[in-house]
Amino acid sequence: MGTTQSTQLLNHDFLFLDQVDHAEWYRIVSSHFPMRRLTSNCLLTFKPDKSRLLMIEFDHPHRISSVTPVGLTADELETIQRDIKDKLVDNQQDAIGQTVLLSGARIEGRFLYKQDFQIVPTPQRAPQVEHAFGEHPYMLQLRYKRSSDELTNRLRIQKRVFELVPIMNGISRTPFLLPAKYTIFRWGTLPTADNPTPEWFQVGYKAEGLELTNTVFDQSNPRVMRIAREEYYGNYANPNFPFVLPDNFELLLEKAFSLPHDVYQKLHRACMWLAMGREIWRISAAAAFVGVVSALESLIDRPEKCSECEQSLTEALEKCPKCQQPKYKITKSFMTFIETYIPRIAQKRELKKCIYKVRSGLAHGLVDPLMGDNAPWIFEHPELAEQEWLQQELFDCASEAIVNWLQSYPVKAK
Repeated sequence: MGTTQSTQLLNHDFLFLDQVDHAEWYRIVSSHFPMRRLTSNCLLTFKPDKSRLLMIEFDHPHRISSVTPVGLTADELETIQRDIKDKLVDNQQDAIGQTVLLSGARIEGRFLYKQDFQIVPTPQRAPQVEHAFGEHPYMLQLRYKRSSDELTNRLRIQKRVFELVPIMNGISRTPFLLPAKYTIFRWGTLPTADNPTPEWFQVGYKAEGLELTNTVFDQSNPRVMRIAREEYYGNYANPNFPFVLPDNFELLLEKAFSLPHDVYQKLHRACMWLAMGREIWRISAAAAFVGVVSALESLIDRPEKCSECEQSLTEALEKCPKCQQPKYKITKSFMTFIETYIPRIAQKRELKKCIYKVRSGLAHGLVDPLMGDNAPWIFEHPELAEQEWLQQELFDCASEAIVNWLQSYPVKAK
């Protein structure tokens, strides 16, 4: 057995910290230490008897800044080093992986973006929704770096899925459902059972026999039908049946992926809010309303903050003629944003008037939830029909704003 190491800082090169993703690095290292404890800026990973541990310090962006072993032998450190090298450094090969996801449209053609990722139908043998309305399965094929470790491969594919699906959802009129971060279980019944009783089921879709981590781009299916962008984002009645895409979809994706990192994060956040708003409306109209308006707010430039207390500087621009209270810049910025990026809202005065008012009240608990959360049947309250219309209009407006904001954002030539 090697000699016991003294408590000393490890060189970054020894554990390849400058070559690998730090989240992947931590997952590999933590498999050698079943116990862990987190402090403000230090993570302790240790053996059950606490005789051997690693002190992992990280900085504000959650990047590992230093690693200090305590009580570990040279052999033990070399074992960890070999594990990291084998799974995260050596033999990292270009590969195509795929996963099955769900969409609001039945996808019958393929869309390929720059040999980087592709949307394709699931195999004919895979289970399908028989009717037009529902959650339709499709496959997302994507390029990634393949490792010798299968768990690393699956997590890398999943990470790219979380990067791509919100953007696809934000710039198309077709809802692409977000993948679940964790396994979900719910009560359900099987209609084919002789005596259907509620059972505890795992939620999700699985197509048997699919190679997930080492496949090729499908070329057997026809390409997805394309229509003019004006028709798609304007008056096209329903772009989901059959599934179509606008003729500028590649250009929008290229623009999104060319944004500076901080601007891209704003776009990704807006698309996430839009996706979550679309998905939660069946449970809560109020939460969906807050989520979708939050998508719009994500794209608005933030007001300056006080250098001392970090609060936003709510500069008063004018006073309300009735209550004489100041109308703050954040409200004006929001209204200016929607007028700029949702041109048709000028003809929808009621929608424009209530968007910020209702959202602000709901988010801060100042008003009751939208009536639809308490009375699910429209015929019980005729005004609910108007709320349903408002909800759909809001989804369309948020999608339009994201696309128009993206198209207008200046990207410098490289």
